[in-house]
Amino acid sequence: MKKESTESYEATMEVVRKQRDALLGEKKALELKIQAAMSRQNGAHHNPISLNDYVDYLKREIDRKAEEFSNKWSIRDTPPNYGLAKHHSKVEWKNIDSGYLNVLSGALGAEVSGSELCFYFPDLIHKRLVDALKARYGDSWGNDDLAPASARKQIADEAELELDQLRPQLRDVEGKIRALNRAIGD
Repeated sequence: MKKESTESYEATMEVVRKQRDALLGEKKALELKIQAAMSRQNGAHHNPISLNDYVDYLKREIDRKAEEFSNKWSIRDTPPNYGLAKHHSKVEWKNIDSGYLNVLSGALGAEVSGSELCFYFPDLIHKRLVDALKARYGDSWGNDDLAPASARKQIADEAELELDQLRPQLRDVEGKIRALNRAIGD
């Protein structure tokens, strides 16, 4: 009977070891998938962009700066003449028509900011900067063989979704391996 008990124990341990080995294989496969997804994501994030993509981002930043100024100026009250600051929509016609109130106050500061320039001359600023970049770099900018920014965003987003699915699976497999190792160790 003792021999049967030992054989049964050994058979059970062999099943547990095989299960652990299968889980170790699954863990390795998940780690490789995670590494591949991270590599795709890093490639999308860390490669340089083409001049065309840079020009698009330049326009977007000019628009953002213009919006920043527009929001700041449009929410500001008119200047406080004698402590009577008012919202732009509340200023009386008489004060505007007579020149008593400078309606450009705050719209043109003593020192013009980059945001103000982007607000007033967005297309001109963009054109001048693009012309300067093209004159400086021309065809030597490079990176035209790399994925465009729009494709990179999709690659990075898909890789992130894949990672969000794989990481919990890996944690689950690692937990099962720990449990089996504890069972074998007891």
